[in-house]
Amino acid sequence: NPANAGIVLSMLLLNQTWVSPGQWGSAWFLLAIIGSAGIMVLLKAGRIETGFVFLLSLFALDALRMVAYQGWEWDVLALKYTNGSLLLFSFFMITDPVSTPNHRGARMLWAMGVAGLSFWLQSFMQVHTAPIFALFAFSMITPLVDLVAKSARFSWHKPLFLKTAKIGMAALLGAAILIPQPAQAFCGFYVAKADAKLFNTKSQVILVRDGNRSVITMNSDYDGPMRDFAMVIPVPVVLQRNQIRVANASLFRTLDEYSGPRLVEYYDENPCYRNQYLYESVTAMPSSALRMADVAENTSMKKTGVRIEAQYAVGEYDILILSAKESNGLEYWLTQNGYKIPAGAADVLEPYIKGNMKFFVVKVNLEAQAKTGLNTLRPIQIEFDSPKFMLPIRLGMANAKGDQDMIIYAFSKQGRIECTNYRTVKIPTDRDVPLNVEEKFGKFYKAVFDKAWKRSPDAVFLEYAWNVTPSFRGMKCDPCVGPPPLTADLSEAGVNWANAGGGEQVYFTRLHVRYNRTNFPQDLVFQETPNKESFQGRYVLHHPATGDLSCGEGQEYLGKLTRRRHNEVQNLAALTGWSTAPYQQYIREYTGFIYDKRIREEHLQPVLPGGSDHGGPNGGNAIKWIFSLGLFLLIATAIRLRRKSALQQ
Repeated sequence: NPANAGIVLSMLLLNQTWVSPGQWGSAWFLLAIIGSAGIMVLLKAGRIETGFVFLLSLFALDALRMVAYQGWEWDVLALKYTNGSLLLFSFFMITDPVSTPNHRGARMLWAMGVAGLSFWLQSFMQVHTAPIFALFAFSMITPLVDLVAKSARFSWHKPLFLKTAKIGMAALLGAAILIPQPAQAFCGFYVAKADAKLFNTKSQVILVRDGNRSVITMNSDYDGPMRDFAMVIPVPVVLQRNQIRVANASLFRTLDEYSGPRLVEYYDENPCYRNQYLYESVTAMPSSALRMADVAENTSMKKTGVRIEAQYAVGEYDILILSAKESNGLEYWLTQNGYKIPAGAADVLEPYIKGNMKFFVVKVNLEAQAKTGLNTLRPIQIEFDSPKFMLPIRLGMANAKGDQDMIIYAFSKQGRIECTNYRTVKIPTDRDVPLNVEEKFGKFYKAVFDKAWKRSPDAVFLEYAWNVTPSFRGMKCDPCVGPPPLTADLSEAGVNWANAGGGEQVYFTRLHVRYNRTNFPQDLVFQETPNKESFQGRYVLHHPATGDLSCGEGQEYLGKLTRRRHNEVQNLAALTGWSTAPYQQYIREYTGFIYDKRIREEHLQPVLPGGSDHGGPNGGNAIKWIFSLGLFLLIATAIRLRRKSALQQ
């Protein structure tokens, strides 16, 4: 299979290739569109059973393990099987007529084998691109299958082959056009920031990944009585004492302030005075985080089956590592031992128990906490080795009151960190906005994020990505809010290679996720990628030139200034959903100084009313479903015409 082989060999032999399985997203309309288009192609090629047998076999295996055994709800499974990447693979890659067995029965068994290997790689080896590697392995044995189960060999008809070649060339050209190019950035100075305090129910997590080693530092916004605090976190292994630490809360402030979305400020040059200097300045903004599980009392009276694997005192915390045989017993044990957990927590705990996860249980030691002299709880850091690279967010939803915000500060040697089971989407950036945004930048960015989230409620948003290696002398932001994280900061976060002196790079990714039970039925699963492209959320202010602008170039400048302000207002409406009505005067502020009639007519234009937000989570669904229905009708018509043609022949 040439396409499959090309992807696998590129991933194995090159260090700049990766697959992002979550980037298509998961939606029922994707199943309708991709499935309908796939059926049209497969009916023509005579391979329709291959894709369906693969999907049904994999679905059956996943359903037995995830739903029947582990106890996950069906929507967790639905998320996977409405994923665009899996659907494209099932209907267009695995069904390649030339590289699949010729015999129909052998082909169906072959597809089951691909499904079985995919299931094993994904479920037990944590390979996110399992179907691609499974197909690569089974494609190698296709000639042997054809020797055993003989049948007529598939061959393309010439016209069909030419059409296919043309489509392939067009797709290749499109892919080349869509390859990201290096961004041309301009420098500025930090002026304002959007920090994590903007969002109400929030938590912040530092996530470090190096091979199979994970370091997770958790900082919650818990503000209730210390005696009521309890935190239960699934972990893949039993943690040792030296793998648990208490971190400094200032570390989160440093990372938040440095990586938060920011506002940049520029001062225009007066074109009538060419020797005037250009001034630049900047503003930044930290973003939000999600709340960790606070807890409520429950009284379930059943046998426990709970085992204490380890017990430690770390700083102001008493920590247990528990294993359990069944969720009701764990819920009962925690409640009986003074841990206030949400009512009905057993339903959420059950899948983790069946997945052989342990439980990192934290409670405050009031006497030790009093000795710290602090009114807040310090962050907790854990370290472990496991092929699982994930954050368990499901337990935090057991007692959530609405949407939760989480900021993730992720570090790796290779490049960006991205989510594999949800889309990773860039926050809108590099937009010119009106000058008064500086006065309300926090409110502005919150509105920007709210609108982006309404448009993509099941996405993880990228707010910053850059090489922050201490020895790296290039830019680490554009503009910078101050000095980057120091080697000591990185070491405290768990980036132990930052000061090793071996030339290893440190890539910093900031992700912002707003999640709830409806849009995020699965825990967050991540992967390291070799993507080294720099990115940050930034918004630009332009201060107009001052002084006499009556010269010809000055008049042209005023005309362009008026048009630019019109665009700034339209950007504001597009980013936030705010109305443009209050900005009429802002746009026309300098029109009284334009004396050239031609320039007035060329640049002056009415302000369009704006601000209604059509970017909600369901805003485009009607169009998508209409398109899907039309495609389905087209397929039905094609099948009908084909049958009619066959009868006539």
